[in-house]
Amino acid sequence: MTVPAVDTSVVTLCSATLAEDGTREPPLGPLYIASALEELGVEVDFRDLQLDASAHGFSAEPLVRCLRGHAEVVAISCFVDMLPVAVAATAQLHEERPDTLFLLGGPGPTASARRILEQYPWISGVVRGEGEETVQDWIRFLRGRHDGPVAGMAHRDAGAVVDGGERPRLRDLDALALPAYHLLDWSPYTHARVITTRGCSYRCSFAT
Repeated sequence: MTVPAVDTSVVTLCSATLAEDGTREPPLGPLYIASALEELGVEVDFRDLQLDASAHGFSAEPLVRCLRGHAEVVAISCFVDMLPVAVAATAQLHEERPDTLFLLGGPGPTASARRILEQYPWISGVVRGEGEETVQDWIRFLRGRHDGPVAGMAHRDAGAVVDGGERPRLRDLDALALPAYHLLDWSPYTHARVITTRGCSYRCSFAT
């Protein structure tokens, strides 16, 4: 295991999901990840792309603006519609600051985790599925406190792409820390959502 010299005391965490129909709600998934990072003593610099009224999915520029002044470690959560934007934005930011580690997660990159790393060498890791435990182990890996590939993701180790395989689904959701709502300024949001389970009850052929 070769661990890069990187500052993991602060992580810039960005929800790269756009608002719909003029409404804005706190992004629960990234806020759960923020809480998981805080459990390791990480200061989370939280960004929410949907709060930029000019944000759109047709170029990388809005996301690049949203991430300006980022920490040495940047984590981006997105759906598949924003995955090309996330890749393009990280490419531009990598040119400006090649020392940055970029981690992608969320429904968008999950199905193509390894291929993304093979195609885009500036991306350091891609989380598959639930990310709370995975992102904690990746931070431990960066700190030299986790041996071997990290389960639940594909990531780089000494320049090589390694795959940690699948991570079992979280069964005890009550064991998770609550979303990091304290990181939000609530005033721009139009409503909030409560979700009492995980996963999807449907069996769409395109999502299996």
